[in-house]
Amino acid sequence: LAFRDDQTIDDYMLRIGKKTAALFSACCAAGGMLSDAKAEEVQALKRFGENLGIAFQIRDDLLDFWGDEKALGKPVGSDLREGIATLPFLYALEEYGGNGLLTHVITSRDNSQAEINEAISIISATGARQRSEELAGAYLVQALDALADISLSEVQEELRAVARFVVERY
Repeated sequence: LAFRDDQTIDDYMLRIGKKTAALFSACCAAGGMLSDAKAEEVQALKRFGENLGIAFQIRDDLLDFWGDEKALGKPVGSDLREGIATLPFLYALEEYGGNGLLTHVITSRDNSQAEINEAISIISATGARQRSEELAGAYLVQALDALADISLSEVQEELRAVARFVVERY
C-alpha cells in the first residue's frame, strides 16, 4: 500500500487493526490464557490489547511528524519518505483537499527533505495532530474500560501503567 494516494482513513484503520492492534490483542489474550484467567477476563484482555494497539499506533504515527529525532532514532517524516499514509497525513489530505504537494510526497519515491518539511508544515496547519490525538485518546479510554472486567486489581494497575506509557511517550 505504499506510495499510493488513494488510501482512506478506513483503509488506515483496517491496516493498523490487522497489524499493531492484532499483535497487542493476541499478546494480552495469551497472557490471560497462560495465567489461567477466566474466559471473560481473557476476552477483556483481548479488547484491552486491541484498543491499546490502535492508540499506540496512532501515537507512533504522531511521533513520526512531531517527535524528537534523537529519541525516534530516525528522521522526522520517515513514513512520508517511505510512502506510508498515516492518520495525520490522511486527516490533512481530507482537510486540505488533495493538495498537490501532499499527493506528490506520498506517491514519490524521491522526495527532498525540503518537500518533506513543507508537507509536515501543511499537515501541522490542518489540525490533523489534534484530531489524531483525540482518536488515540478515545481508543485508550476503551482499552482502560475493558480492564473493569479483570478481577485482580494488581493486574489492572500494571496494565494501566502500560497504557500510561503509551500516552506519555511523547
